[in-house]
Amino acid sequence: MDVWFSGEFLEGALVMNYWPEAGDYYGVFPEEQAVVFEFEIEEDGEYIIDASCIDDIKMAIIDDMDVMVDYNDDGPEGLDPQLILQLSEGYYSAIVTPYNDNSTEFVDFRYAMEAPIVRESGFAPMDETFQMHSNVYWSLVFEPGNTYEIFAESDIDLTLTVVDTAGEEYFSDDDGGDFNPLLEIECTTANAGAWEIDLESYSGGGVNGEVYFVARPLRGNRAVDSSAPVDL
Repeated sequence: MDVWFSGEFLEGALVMNYWPEAGDYYGVFPEEQAVVFEFEIEEDGEYIIDASCIDDIKMAIIDDMDVMVDYNDDGPEGLDPQLILQLSEGYYSAIVTPYNDNSTEFVDFRYAMEAPIVRESGFAPMDETFQMHSNVYWSLVFEPGNTYEIFAESDIDLTLTVVDTAGEEYFSDDDGGDFNPLLEIECTTANAGAWEIDLESYSGGGVNGEVYFVARPLRGNRAVDSSAPVDL
């Protein structure tokens, strides 16, 4: 459900009224003000959960057994909390509290199933400069017989993940220097084809800047192989 709901911090509406075990956890305390949103998950999946307020707020998600699923103070953008959680069918509560002192403000809340990643198709080699406003996902076709260097250069701190057609996953954070990712991957008949490439912000938010991205056959030999396969 991608619908916003609203609630208000009211005098006497405290965390302890809804979640007596709150004292066992860091971040949300029994005598804090609280707005509570109860919701039902009808289908297993990954959900994005947001709360928004003029004041700085924090949010804890608890299940129907009063066990905390997760907690967040500041999401990827600004002071509003956001969580992305894998949830099973059942009933949950979002307990929202002010970060400082009391509040008389309204809180907006929503939860929605995450949309599947949409990938832009293309072919290697690729050499492109673009303005990046959000994470970028490609499906690029690589031909066998070459070792490819795949890298990005930007003032944004980026990570790079590549999954080839054989299911091997490669990851780079700062291997290209200056917080830039770099991978060198051999393309053979066993792993040639469409590779999934994820170019993402390291911080998870604040994506806004120019990016120079390259996927091309390796030019010459580098002293160090920067490919980093990940065991799945």
